[in-house]
Amino acid sequence: MKKKYTAAELRELPTLCVGQADDLKIEDNEAGLRVWLGRVQTDLVMIEERDGEGNWHTTEEYPG
Repeated sequence: MKKKYTAAELRELPTLCVGQADDLKIEDNEAGLRVWLGRVQTDLVMIEERDGEGNWHTTEEYPG
């Protein structure tokens, strides 16, 4: 089971990259995992996973 991140704990982390509407908070290339925290949809947590071809896909979204 994947860890569920809260908006509060993600806000405590440094922002690695600023997207158009979200802040990248976690990027683990070995695990193929990214975690974004929404700014427009405040506190929306988005999980991205990399597929076998190296493409990123949003696999989960939930209010943080």
